[in-house]
Amino acid sequence: MTHGNWRSLGEFSASSSGSLTRHLLMAVQELALPEAFLTRLGRTTAGAARAAREREPETPVKINVLVARRPNAGGPQQCWGSFRLERVVEQPARLTEIQVFLFPDE
Repeated sequence: MTHGNWRSLGEFSASSSGSLTRHLLMAVQELALPEAFLTRLGRTTAGAARAAREREPETPVKINVLVARRPNAGGPQQCWGSFRLERVVEQPARLTEIQVFLFPDE
């Protein structure tokens, strides 16, 4: 799935921190992210999902991981950046969606 200049790497439910980390690692595997960045990404994403569940325990949390489309990017990237958006979706049923955006930092 694509969203403009972003390509979806995976979408999954954040039912627990352990499953979230496992799904996140599988989603970004093709990017060969540096270990320190991957650790920080897992920790911050799990923290955001935990906070969302604490605010609204009955509302499911969905994680969507996207990567920037860079037409001329070649070879493995050494530096990566990320940002996260969180929103509550009302239709068709209420859920919290956390979108994690990854981009090579040139």
